[in-house]
Amino acid sequence: MTDDVDWQPGIVFTHTLSLTLDDKAQEILQGIRDQLMAVGVPVLHQPAHITVAAVSTMEGVDSHLVDVGWPERITLTKSCRLPNSDGVVGLCPHDPTSSDPVTIFDTSSEGKPKLCSAPPSVGSFRALTCLPEVLRRPHELLHRRLAAAGVIAFNYYGPKWWNPHVTMGYQVPPELQGRAVRIVAGVGSLEVGVAGVSVWRVGDGHTYRLWP
Repeated sequence: MTDDVDWQPGIVFTHTLSLTLDDKAQEILQGIRDQLMAVGVPVLHQPAHITVAAVSTMEGVDSHLVDVGWPERITLTKSCRLPNSDGVVGLCPHDPTSSDPVTIFDTSSEGKPKLCSAPPSVGSFRALTCLPEVLRRPHELLHRRLAAAGVIAFNYYGPKWWNPHVTMGYQVPPELQGRAVRIVAGVGSLEVGVAGVSVWRVGDGHTYRLWP
């Protein structure tokens, strides 16, 4: 991760909140993960999701708090090695940007995926303007509500640094990252349904639906 960012040392984050994708999306994305595993790329063995927050407590966090107007569908258009991650190759609805070289394939237009890049924003590794409004607005509202409830949220998933993504490859060795990005890009522009908000408990991995 970026060295000059305050990653809140000493604070224990006990749970993550995620947008869980619908069954059709799970089936499609599992097929891509199977392709990755077939060529030796390690993958994340969890249902496909987009993490929206990591929190210090679930006290005061209920279905009403997380009901912030999430979109019913999200279009994933970018395959990339996620900046400031543990070798994550993912699908994103935006252009992740960083000061270090990043492999990004834009699948939002017809034809072959295009290699693209964008300049980093000052003090961030993702430009605020590149997030779709349908995700940016509810995400910012969620974090305002968490703060008002006295819940500490991890900066990595906060409004300034959040890179919404579906993890496909995880802890991918550098020599396999380019190939993994190309395989994931093969899905093209993918519209996925949002089933709800789920909670994952750090430590034992217990998961449950919070909303709706």
